[in-house]
Amino acid sequence: MKIQGFSFLEVLVSLILVTSVSLALLQQQLQVSQFLQRALQRAFASTLLDNNSERVLARQPLAKPQNPYELTKTEISQGLILSLAWGFEPANSGCCQLQRSLITR
Repeated sequence: MKIQGFSFLEVLVSLILVTSVSLALLQQQLQVSQFLQRALQRAFASTLLDNNSERVLARQPLAKPQNPYELTKTEISQGLILSLAWGFEPANSGCCQLQRSLITR
C-alpha cells in the first residue's frame, strides 16, 4: 500500500519559493510607491514655482509655500532666481530642488 502526497521537503521548498516571491513583490511595491510620491511632490513643486514666477512678472507678492517646500528669491543683475527646495535630501543633491531664472529688467 503506497500513500500518495507531497513530502515535507517539497512543501518546504514551495513555501520558501512563495515567500521569497512575495517579499520581492512587496519590495517592488514599496519602491513604486516612493517613486510616485516623489513624482507627485515634483509636479506640485513645478506648479508652485511656475505660479510664483508669474506672480513676479505680474509684480505681485510671492505666495508662501507650505511645508515641506521652501521658496527662496535671489536677486541678480538681470533679474532674479527663484529656487524651491523640499524633502529631506541634502540641499546640494539636486534631488528635490527646482530653479527659475527670471529677467525682470
